[in-house]
Amino acid sequence: MRSTLSFRLGCVAIVAAIACNAVGCGKSEGEAGAPRSEEVTPRPPSAKGAPNFVIVMTDDQAIRSLRFMPAVRHVLGERGMTFTKSFTTTPECCPARATFLTGQYSHNHGVLTSDPPEGGYAALEDRDNILPVWLQAAGYRTGHVGKYLNGYGIESRGSDPSEVPEGWDSWSAPVNGTEDRRYGYTLNIDGGLHDYGEDSRAYQTDVFARQASAFVRRSAGTRPFFLNVAPPAPHSEGVIPATTPRDPRPAPRHLGRLEGTALPQAPSFKTSPGDSVPDAIAHRVERGEEQTSISMLEAGFLGRAESLLAVDEMVRRLVQDLRDTDELDDTIFIFTSDNGFLLGEHGLRGKDVAYEEAVRVPLIVRGPGIVAGATNASLVANVDLAPTMLELAKASPERTLDGQSLVSALRGDDSLARKALLLELLDGREEFQAVRTKRWKLADYASGGSQLFDLGRDPYELKNLAGDPSVADTERRLQKKLRKLSDCAGASCR
Repeated sequence: MRSTLSFRLGCVAIVAAIACNAVGCGKSEGEAGAPRSEEVTPRPPSAKGAPNFVIVMTDDQAIRSLRFMPAVRHVLGERGMTFTKSFTTTPECCPARATFLTGQYSHNHGVLTSDPPEGGYAALEDRDNILPVWLQAAGYRTGHVGKYLNGYGIESRGSDPSEVPEGWDSWSAPVNGTEDRRYGYTLNIDGGLHDYGEDSRAYQTDVFARQASAFVRRSAGTRPFFLNVAPPAPHSEGVIPATTPRDPRPAPRHLGRLEGTALPQAPSFKTSPGDSVPDAIAHRVERGEEQTSISMLEAGFLGRAESLLAVDEMVRRLVQDLRDTDELDDTIFIFTSDNGFLLGEHGLRGKDVAYEEAVRVPLIVRGPGIVAGATNASLVANVDLAPTMLELAKASPERTLDGQSLVSALRGDDSLARKALLLELLDGREEFQAVRTKRWKLADYASGGSQLFDLGRDPYELKNLAGDPSVADTERRLQKKLRKLSDCAGASCR
């Protein structure tokens, strides 16, 4: 075992595990089951004492679905810290993942949406100046398994499917627009393209679980390592056979496991938009009536919930891998999602809005020095993850970071300096900027209209107080704060 880390939180080693007795991809492991095993060099002296990092980031996971993930709750939540006010700064896949990689807001890293010209992989500025590159410079061995940035590996969007992006020693990611498919996808594995078919052993989450496990076992005992795992669940597949009872499809062993589980219907479920809803939201509710029929929502709910069971197994497996290789006590394990998701709340299905269901995300961290079962109610966000890892790794970024390190919070400090958090979506369709405090949220939509919610009294965001004379002073104060944050950079964002 490597010597126990002196940083001891300092060494916040967070181990969250989503384990899986998962099967592989139907091809031999040496052929395409895992990224290639290049010779792993011993840890350089400058990196001694640095923790490993394992990140599991799901896709479109609402906080409410954690109830279907007993391993995550047990091996992470009960043994680590749960952040109860954790947010994505942009509730859309690609901008949110770019924020994770850069520690910057969307308005600074340049990825405004998931599609070109203002979004997607090609829109990320300085792609050789991101988190894995900084960690490599500090002596880390880096690995990526799963979805990367939308548009990566799609030739029609100017991306070479065989490209391995800067910063990654070991690489496996879907290409040719197949990232959301559970079967029938193509992976770029260290520059080689491998097609996976419809065999049950090719279930994408299980293939990623196997690859992530292989990376941990290969990397143990050498340099410190950083592993980013991005399974497709619970993102919908979109186009699947009409006879399939779920979208997305769960692993075959999990199909029907949650049959009979009722579709959650919070007080905000299927509520009428009303006169005080911004035009962008009202129009979206009207356009999406078919998608929000009860039958469609129920099928989506069960598919999404059952697809997370394979991720839960993956977490448990990764924790066991770390334990078996004597790396568990030296590893920071983080579980989160790129953004949340609405399933009928406010009459909507999807994300891309400022409602809590879209912007709140799970964040659970386990490791030495973190009190088992601890919770923290500080305002935190995905923009804070890179600064946190860089501080613990003693690595230097080459960008101006907008987020703040959470190391003090992981040590038990409940009162981070941040009093307000900027939320934004700058894609030109349902564009908004919002400010979120512990009690209030004010959102301004570019197409017209504002929403102001007193979340202390109205947690389901049912009563829009924008323009209400009784809270005029609060609204003015929040508008002033929003103007200051709207184009912030670096310390001014914090």
